Amino acid sequence: MPVDGVNSNNTTSTENTRTTSNKSLNTGLDVNDFLQLLASQLSNQDMMNPMKDTEFMSQLAQFTQLEAINNLVDTSMTSYAASLIGKEITAASITSRGELNTKTGVVTGVSLFEGEPIVYIDNEHSFKLPEIMAVGKLPTAKETDPEDGNGSKD
Repeated sequence: MPVDGVNSNNTTSTENTRTTSNKSLNTGLDVNDFLQLLASQLSNQDMMNPMKDTEFMSQLAQFTQLEAINNLVDTSMTSYAASLIGKEITAASITSRGELNTKTGVVTGVSLFEGEPIVYIDNEHSFKLPEIMAVGKLPTAKETDPEDGNGSKD
C-alpha cells in the first residue's frame, strides 16, 4: 500500500471531516499523524546511512507514553467533574453580548460533549470545567480579614 507524503491532500471528505473534528478536540498529533511521519521518514532516509530500528522503536514508545498520559488526563478530568455532583459551585461564562454570567448552585449532573466534561447546576445551567470559579461556600467580604487577606480569623 503506497503512503502519500505528510502534506498530502488525497483524502476523502469524510476523512477530512473526521480529522477536523479530532483536531478541534485535541490540537496535538494523533496515531495517524505519527504513522504518516514515520512512513515519510522511511521513504526519505539516506540509503547510505539508514536509521536504526532502535530509533523507530524509541519514537514509538515515546508516542505511546504520550497517548497514555493524554488518556489519563481525560479520565482524570471526567472523574473530577463527576466528583462535583452534589457540591455547590460558582461558575461563570461570557454571554454573546460580552457580559459575565455567574451562577451559584448545586451540581446535579455531568455529561460529556465532544469529549469534554460539562457540569449542570440545578438542572438548568451548563458549564465547562474551566468555567468553574469556586467549589463550596466561599467567605463573604465581611468574613475576610483585610489585614492578612486569607480569610482566617486568628
